[in-house]
Amino acid sequence: MSKKKEVPNEKETRKNLLGWARKYGCEADILRIFNRYDMLLKECKTPEERKAISTMGILELHQFFNPSNEGGLTINNEIIIEDPRRQNIDKNDNEKVKG
Repeated sequence: MSKKKEVPNEKETRKNLLGWARKYGCEADILRIFNRYDMLLKECKTPEERKAISTMGILELHQFFNPSNEGGLTINNEIIIEDPRRQNIDKNDNEKVKG
């Protein structure tokens, strides 16, 4: 039986992203993104605000590391950006069922 892959916490994720950014010479850019959203999060008054700001930060990181926007983005099983390749697969599957 396969084990479920453990999702890293925020601290581990930041550490991994910074390590990757350091390797590719963009650590300062990632630190600026972290700092910008950390400051915004400190001003949040509600859990809904925190979730929205966190999602915006994750989207900015996703776009930074993936400027071509290939693939999708899912956070906590919620699709934030649909994977266009997945849409094509679903479309082809539906056509096969109809035809």
